Amino acid sequence: FQMEMNEDAMATENLAEGIRQFAKDGKTLLSMLRQRLINEAAMINEDIKLFAQPFQEVEVSS
Repeated sequence: FQMEMNEDAMATENLAEGIRQFAKDGKTLLSMLRQRLINEAAMINEDIKLFAQPFQEVEVSS
């Protein structure tokens, strides 16, 4: 198989290009996931800050 593959320059180049593009897309995906996790963590931290604040006492008139 390898010998036949090496004899076909176009097949070899197409395979190599496909592998390069796959690796590039993998890096892009990891970057997108990283950014999404950062954004989610920031939103969670804001929620924690909101709920961690003490309640203010309110006087109720009777």
